[in-house]
Amino acid sequence: SSATAAEFNAAISDALSMAKQVMRSGSDQNVPLAKNYDSYLKTLQDSMRGVQSEKEAQKLLKQANQTRQYIVFLQKQSASQ
Repeated sequence: SSATAAEFNAAISDALSMAKQVMRSGSDQNVPLAKNYDSYLKTLQDSMRGVQSEKEAQKLLKQANQTRQYIVFLQKQSASQ
C-alpha cells in the first residue's frame, strides 16, 4: 500500500542520513559497518521497486527498520568515542 511505501521511504531516508553521519565520524570500527549498511539500504530501496504484494512490502519495511536500529546503535557508539 502507499502507506507502507511512505513508511518504508521514511525509514530508508532516516537510516541513510544516519549512516552518512557515522561515515563522517571517522570511527575506524564503525565507518566500514556504516558503509555496508548504506549499501544494503540502497539494495532494499531497489527491491521495493519490484514489490508485488503487501506482504513483500511489509517484509522490506521490517528489514529497513531493523537496519535503521543497527545504525542508531552505531551512531550512538560513534558519538561516545
